[in-house]
Amino acid sequence: MTQAAIRQTPSRAQSEHHTELNLSHGQWRILNKLLRKSSDCYGESLAPGISQQKVAQLRQRCREYCKNILHIYPQCADALALLSRIALDCNELRKAKKFIRQALQYAPNASVCWFSLGHVYLAENEHEKARECFQKTVKLEPSHFRAKAAYAYSCFHQGEIVSAFNIYKRLIHQNPDDPHVKSNLFACLKQLTADTDTPELDEQLRFYLGLEDVDHSDLSRLIASLLAHRYQLSDKNSQVDIAQLSKDTLYLQALKVVIFSSDLIEDLNSSVRQHLLFARRCNLDELNLKICLAIQAFNNEHVMAYDDSERLVLEGRIQQSELILQHKELDQQQQLTLLDNWVSLVMYEPSSCFPSLYNGAMLNHMIDTASAINTGGALLTNLGQLLKLCFSQAEKEIRIESLGTISDSVSCRVKAQYEENPYPRWLALPYQTPTEYQQALDTALPEHGFVPKQQGQTLQVLVAGSGTGKHALQCARYFRNTQVTAIDISHASLAYAKVKADQYQLNNIEFLQADILELQNIKKRFDIIECSGVLHHMNSPQEGARVLKQLLRPGGIMKIGLYSERARSEVVMCREMIAEQQLQSRPKDMRELRRQILSRPEQWPAVLSSPDFYSLSGCRDLLFHEQEHRFTPLQIEAFCEDLDMEFLGFVRVPAKHYQTYRKTYPLDERMRNLGYWEAYEERNPLTFGGMYQFYVRN
Repeated sequence: MTQAAIRQTPSRAQSEHHTELNLSHGQWRILNKLLRKSSDCYGESLAPGISQQKVAQLRQRCREYCKNILHIYPQCADALALLSRIALDCNELRKAKKFIRQALQYAPNASVCWFSLGHVYLAENEHEKARECFQKTVKLEPSHFRAKAAYAYSCFHQGEIVSAFNIYKRLIHQNPDDPHVKSNLFACLKQLTADTDTPELDEQLRFYLGLEDVDHSDLSRLIASLLAHRYQLSDKNSQVDIAQLSKDTLYLQALKVVIFSSDLIEDLNSSVRQHLLFARRCNLDELNLKICLAIQAFNNEHVMAYDDSERLVLEGRIQQSELILQHKELDQQQQLTLLDNWVSLVMYEPSSCFPSLYNGAMLNHMIDTASAINTGGALLTNLGQLLKLCFSQAEKEIRIESLGTISDSVSCRVKAQYEENPYPRWLALPYQTPTEYQQALDTALPEHGFVPKQQGQTLQVLVAGSGTGKHALQCARYFRNTQVTAIDISHASLAYAKVKADQYQLNNIEFLQADILELQNIKKRFDIIECSGVLHHMNSPQEGARVLKQLLRPGGIMKIGLYSERARSEVVMCREMIAEQQLQSRPKDMRELRRQILSRPEQWPAVLSSPDFYSLSGCRDLLFHEQEHRFTPLQIEAFCEDLDMEFLGFVRVPAKHYQTYRKTYPLDERMRNLGYWEAYEERNPLTFGGMYQFYVRN
């Protein structure tokens, strides 16, 4: 009898074991068919965008196929490994481990089994054991792409960032479209700096800048450090060759898609901008450089300061352009002058700051000029991108439903702030593996006690204070079977979010303009409420939290983010300086404060390390906010007691502090003792630099 090999993924040891069995040809054919079907079902269950009900159906069908296989062939390691993966996806860790241990008894050299066991260990945060399993998988099957990626993931979570990066950079060239590899590669890149400038790293970074479905601003630190070596930016006496810079592909690419958060790059951009403004004429390469600087300025909301000498030149450019526009017909030189003047202006200020040049006629002149240049290549592409950014009306045309009136005095001031400066500034959503909310919560916060609805029912999620929508869109995009309601006080912020939601084709999110204090009038009840970085900007954070608590269904949970008193000590000093100098939350004054901070970097390391410092809306939110409360762990304890809600624990604690806390307070197994956290933060005041993020429940 001919016996066929049974595999979900290549598994030599299992195939060798098959040959010892006395099964008929018909039985082998049935087993192969069932295993193919089970594998297809499982793969389909992992696809993004499908409902939780569909996922549950696919998993159940896969289980049934596997049970049929085991009825014919009880020692089929591939079927047992598949059952283990399904149990793991359902967070049934004991069952997952039982299935995979059983499979390894029958096929100790089956790569699929070691791969599955590695994922069980990952779920248990046993990264060293997981790493050993993935290493074993690759040894048995050298071409196993997923095992290599999982091994790199384990390295990353053990703090071996460079090792993880070296693996991911090879894998991304094998499959540039793999979303898991892309997202984890960028997580590594975000933490790396360049020791020197090398052609190899330059080429890699240019390749990464061309990838889609990633947040290119994660490359800011690495690109900035490479350019710092290339142009000796740390040397105050170094002179940058503008001709060289205007042909630097990496620099030009990055200006268009990275919001740089580097004082050295800001200093470079500022000096290059001034040089190009003062130049009487510029060639096409320099004009292209100006266009790229203008795109960077649009993306960071024209955050950089400038002096009176530059202001005088800008005024002259405006006057010259207004004179040219009085002519009915423009020759090519006039068109080029008009274009050069306009690009010079929008390197410094938004196009809307120049009313006489911010109109349809000006846009038509820009298009005519682009046609007249007719050089092709990057310049025209970049000019088209800049024109689209500056003259887009998409956000102004968005209509958002509103609920109630905004009458609280603090809420009115906060609303005005975010109408002028929608926050946060972001360009792209990074990829995350689609999953269920509860599974993500299980990983971040074991023993949370949240009981989801019955299988297949949609989770109602409220993001209260969604701002420009980055987090709300991530919830809608990556948590299966969720309906997200994003509420914010600012129409401008919600309009930006709605444009982005349409860009990502999300139809499970709705937007509502409202003050949290008015939400008691909303009829809907929510399974999960997320409110990060919002309550501390209200007149009474407790009052806002009480309103949100009323919107939770029985058994629901709430995630809250609050500022740390200790971590924001530098911010408090900045706010005192703002008060002393009577600076206002307007662009001119914000730029002036930034200029002072940048002139004394040694005094403001925490402020300068914040990405918010490098955009105008971010700077206003960070330093010039209309209202701010700060907390300590003991005050959070009182806050939760006042709400009559149980503190479930902090999430997103930096790994080094998480590990140190566990070693310092081993008896606090669930890490919920806020008295211990108070003592720990006293010794480590920057622990919660990114806010306290924690969950509570009724």
